[in-house]
Amino acid sequence: MQALVRFGMGDDDIRLEDVPEPRPAPNEVKIEVRAAGVCGTDIHGHPHLKPPVILGHELAGVIVEIGTECRSRKVGERVTTETTKSLCGQCRFCRNGPASMCVSRTGMASSADGCFAQYVTILESSTHVLPEHIGFEAGSLTEPLACATHAVIEQAGVGPGEFIVVVGPGPLGLLVARCSAALGAQVVVAGVDADAGRLALAQEFGAGRVVDVTSEDLPGLVKSMTDDYGADTVFECSGVAEAIPTALACLRRRGRYVQAGILHKNVALDFDDVFFVRELSLVGSHTSNPVSWVLALNLLAARKVDLAPLITAELPLTEWRAAFELMRSREAIKVVLKP
Repeated sequence: MQALVRFGMGDDDIRLEDVPEPRPAPNEVKIEVRAAGVCGTDIHGHPHLKPPVILGHELAGVIVEIGTECRSRKVGERVTTETTKSLCGQCRFCRNGPASMCVSRTGMASSADGCFAQYVTILESSTHVLPEHIGFEAGSLTEPLACATHAVIEQAGVGPGEFIVVVGPGPLGLLVARCSAALGAQVVVAGVDADAGRLALAQEFGAGRVVDVTSEDLPGLVKSMTDDYGADTVFECSGVAEAIPTALACLRRRGRYVQAGILHKNVALDFDDVFFVRELSLVGSHTSNPVSWVLALNLLAARKVDLAPLITAELPLTEWRAAFELMRSREAIKVVLKP
């Protein structure tokens, strides 16, 4: 079968190759991939990336084979899947949760082969049946939705009536906005002038107000909308280090800051202001947990989230270069590949 393989960390270290079809281990299922979303980490790399590896970790497809120890899945089921390929099963995180913090965890497209291929194998326990009304294309974006539910519900505990600021109207930022709005929060989404189209979409995803920070004072606006207190929670989803001071300035005293975007660099913080003066809570949000997927799929089943508007283009796997360029140039919000 053909697969998109990253052999190194350079931009030219990705090639479409002929590779053997995977065979499921006793506790795994084999999925025929019908749709696979392109993530920024596929293009720019990931802190846990260990080439050579088949890229892709957002997928939906059909189970075509099950391992000898599998009991809960059957051939023909339409599924999406978590990214966990293996866990040690022994560490404190495997025993008590969250398993995503397992010290020996391997994940799709980082330290284990991913889904930019005709077939992929994955733990049976990582799979989830898609709601009947969700197509493969939208279903392939369940993974970023699960990352959003992890950030919004598990890490931030957003509730009704809270004032939320989302910095960065990319796919994750839009889904964080949608999840926050679905929980009854008031949402402001911020971007730059190049994000005009994404900011317009943010309003469809639940933002009551959108802000172009290149022409508007975001912290000033937030304070004017909150009786000069500031936001309850800010989600930094852009992964741009220069956005962090502005994001922190939006928070009220004892507010929550959630770093959901990958920064790829160190950042200087004013510890006296952050921890002593305002007693802010700084929280990371990395990937998702099994419960994140339950929450995400419940939102989809209840039709509280529509993933289809995020899809700008659908292309065959052979056109991966065009797909990557659409994402890199920000012409697309999400591109879905069809192996």
